[in-house]
Amino acid sequence: MPKQSNEEMIAHLVGEVKEFARREPVATVAVACGVGLLVHLLPNKWVAGAATALGAMLVRPVILSLGLTKAVELCQQRTTACSRVERP
Repeated sequence: MPKQSNEEMIAHLVGEVKEFARREPVATVAVACGVGLLVHLLPNKWVAGAATALGAMLVRPVILSLGLTKAVELCQQRTTACSRVERP
C-alpha cells in the first residue's frame, strides 16, 4: 500500500464521515448532540485553556511557514525580473 500524504488521508477521512452521515443520519445527529453536550459541560477554563495552549503551539510554525512562503515568492519575483532584463 503506497504511503498517503496528510491531505489524502484527511480527504479520505472526511469522505468516510460524509458517507456515514448519509447512511446513518440519526446516529450522526446523536453523536453531534453528545459532543455538544460534553463541550457544554466542560468548565470554560478547560476549553479556553486547551484552545490557548493549542494556539500557542501553532503560532510559531504558522508564522515560520508564512515567512518561508513569502521568501520563496520574493525570490521567484526577482528571478523573473532578472530574466526579463536584456543583456548586451
